[in-house]
Amino acid sequence: MKKLKILIYDTNFTKYITRDILVMKIKYWQKKNCDITILCTKEGEKYYKTILRNITCISLNYSYKLKSIYLRPWEFVQVTFHALFHLKSIINNFDLIYSQSSIIDFLFVPWILKLFDKKLRWYV
Repeated sequence: MKKLKILIYDTNFTKYITRDILVMKIKYWQKKNCDITILCTKEGEKYYKTILRNITCISLNYSYKLKSIYLRPWEFVQVTFHALFHLKSIINNFDLIYSQSSIIDFLFVPWILKLFDKKLRWYV
């Protein structure tokens, strides 16, 4: 049986938001022999690599400043823009993409990926 390749879209990683449920899901998928890749910021990559084994990260060259709650939407736009540069390396390389939430900043890039990769399944 072919290994399922899962891309986890987590560009909004900050150290102030827990990822316990996501980590539990990743460990479950790994037990089921799935290949896990996480699209995240460099801060997220550092976190995931200390907690999980056998994962691949696609790191975005972006760090959240978190100066004001009013600037937060602008930061979401910026990190999404950085994620768009990785589309070419992602398209046709994964079987499933998993987004943690159904808010717009977690939906835009996966939606674009789904447009270009018809076999890709997408779960929220």
